[in-house]
Amino acid sequence: MLFTTTFSIAKNIETVDFHRDLSEGIPTSSDDDVPIWKAGYEWIYDVEFAYNIDEDDYLQLSFQLSLNNLHINVVECTGDSYRTEFDDNVICDFSLQAEGIPSISGTFKNTEITGYIIFETTNLGIREAYAHIDGRLSLIGLIPISIDGEVTLTFESSYNILDFPLYVGKNWVIPDSSVSIVVSISLPGIASIIPGLPEEIEIKDEITIFSADAECVGMESITIYAGTYNAYHISIDGSTDCYYAPVAGNIIKIAPLPSGHEFGFELKSTTYVEPGAPNKPDKPSGSTIVKSGEEYTYSISTTDPEGDQIYYWFDWGDSTTSGWLGPYNSGDTCEASHTWTEEGDYIIKVKAKDTDGHESVWSDPLSISLPKNKNEKSIKPLFLQFLKNLVQRFPLLAQLLQLPMFEKLINP
Repeated sequence: MLFTTTFSIAKNIETVDFHRDLSEGIPTSSDDDVPIWKAGYEWIYDVEFAYNIDEDDYLQLSFQLSLNNLHINVVECTGDSYRTEFDDNVICDFSLQAEGIPSISGTFKNTEITGYIIFETTNLGIREAYAHIDGRLSLIGLIPISIDGEVTLTFESSYNILDFPLYVGKNWVIPDSSVSIVVSISLPGIASIIPGLPEEIEIKDEITIFSADAECVGMESITIYAGTYNAYHISIDGSTDCYYAPVAGNIIKIAPLPSGHEFGFELKSTTYVEPGAPNKPDKPSGSTIVKSGEEYTYSISTTDPEGDQIYYWFDWGDSTTSGWLGPYNSGDTCEASHTWTEEGDYIIKVKAKDTDGHESVWSDPLSISLPKNKNEKSIKPLFLQFLKNLVQRFPLLAQLLQLPMFEKLINP
């Protein structure tokens, strides 16, 4: 949305191909239908967005934005729409050179973005989106100034990227969509710092998001920050990859292009519950300080609303998993053992699946640590070199250091 704002200031545009920038869709296992959301469901994402424009005659723009904990919450469900609200802190670097204004570059500091998105219940297409930005704009070499901005997008017909029901091998066309854009930006005091820049910017425009070809190319097991999911791999125009997981009720990842100039995000956590799925498992129970090479056992349990038997999947945090264990009766405890071999910090997460294949959300993580072996690694190499120098100068000390305890220090 910020890209669209800056672009419109420079030149009025009737059609812009940026459909990948507005990727807010959702599909679902063989012949899955649209998921059902409820008030209170939440998704947390890491978002990266970068864009570069080089139009020699009127505009050069470089833009990089990060949202590290974008919360999206369902706050209202009506008969035909869901209202979701979002918020996060913005990390953004930019540079802009446009015809008629001085070149500027800078960063956003202590800046918050809040807003809402309205989705249709029948296809999860976007009807309307709104964002409010409030914070500080730090221009290179200048004192930070306040910035307050609003962006509203209204779609003539709902814009839905993915098509329901979804199944592997399905092809569809994402249709053209007309979008009405209203932008309001306030930069109090900017004119006294950079003559020629307005303190109030108002933009009203209409653009067309071009159509695109989409294909469900397969189902894959994909590991992201939130855990491991079975997800549909959706290819858009053969250049953008997005992954939808029925158990998350949402897209869990959009892969940015290697060039780094597109939109991408990854799910960090969610409270969405797949209909009929077991309840969220308890936090794993077991040792939090472990030793390398030793086996440790952890326990977990949950219940299923229908009383179905349950399988459990442990993610050990070291790129290995237990696979599905079970089945266990609803409410019974499952135990699993694991051995870590490399020092470091890990988190253990567990999810459950009933005998009908419905998966739960991931449990809260249990953090564990493999500390360094103090006997072998607490003495620094510099001190060992000092001892070796003493050995060469004082033969008596050399005999003393031949004792097993000293030999282990010098030759661990």
